[in-house]
Amino acid sequence: MGKIWMIASGSGGSGKSSIAVGLAQTAAGSGRKTLLLDTAGPFRTCDLFLGIQSVVTVDLTDVLVDHVQINAALYPVPGFPGLDYACTSLMSCVPLDDLSSLILALQGKYDLILLDLPTGSNPFSVSLMQREDRIILVTRPDPFSLRPCESLFQQYRALPAEVFPVVNFEDHALIRKKVQYDANTMSLLLDCPVLGPIPRTSDFFTLKANGEGAASLSWKEQRIFRRIYGELA
Repeated sequence: MGKIWMIASGSGGSGKSSIAVGLAQTAAGSGRKTLLLDTAGPFRTCDLFLGIQSVVTVDLTDVLVDHVQINAALYPVPGFPGLDYACTSLMSCVPLDDLSSLILALQGKYDLILLDLPTGSNPFSVSLMQREDRIILVTRPDPFSLRPCESLFQQYRALPAEVFPVVNFEDHALIRKKVQYDANTMSLLLDCPVLGPIPRTSDFFTLKANGEGAASLSWKEQRIFRRIYGELA
């Protein structure tokens, strides 16, 4: 059975979806057959990063109501062998137990499924996560992002999977001005090690989708994501 990595955030603007895309690209590049599942419904953004927004026409909700077969809702990402994309909505009327059952079925097709959860999502399926799975909690290193991150952190700790906070948008100038916390302070405040940090100057997170293909990691970003992926794997 494939592993499940849930990617969550307590506040908007943390870069959660771009980190989901970066980890998906890194996992596929390492040889793992990977599915990136965007669960934000009409508010999804991962397809924009992947440059496939114009071809995504059905989602897993259509599969659950028997409108299409499951393969019709799985979209290969051009330029990234082994990486597929799918979408659904945790805000739809589809029972969450049915969605969890579908994800369990997909585990037989993939080595790794990354779930990009809507901002502020509570754990939606305790039965879905196992000890070897991962929960990646993305936060900026400032008080406005840290407070909701701490709240979600306590909720997700009740699941059997281990929780890994990832610090994004670190800016040394803001750290010197005491506007941001450094990584050591973030680790102390969350009472656990943090992954990253990912610098604010990263080009990947500022790219706009232009319909010409997926946004790719620069060589600097590849080093950062390989390190984070290695600690998660």
